[in-house]
Amino acid sequence: MARQATPGTTLEHAGDTLAAWHPPTAMELALLPDAPRMLAAATQELVQLLDGTAEGRAALRDIGLNPRRKNEEHRPDWAA
Repeated sequence: MARQATPGTTLEHAGDTLAAWHPPTAMELALLPDAPRMLAAATQELVQLLDGTAEGRAALRDIGLNPRRKNEEHRPDWAA
């Protein structure tokens, strides 16, 4: 996932990229071309499915994601 988000990123820095990842808003998804929109939607669905089990949450934490944490800095002003 990190290499798809930023192809030039080495795996050494993949955790930094994943830590900065946030689920796209509906507007952000709507503005993406078809292929990136499908990838983003599939990634978001996978994260939600993994978040549904204890093992999945542990796997997400292992790669630096915590979907239960609200990331306010990425929330648009109109969504507050």
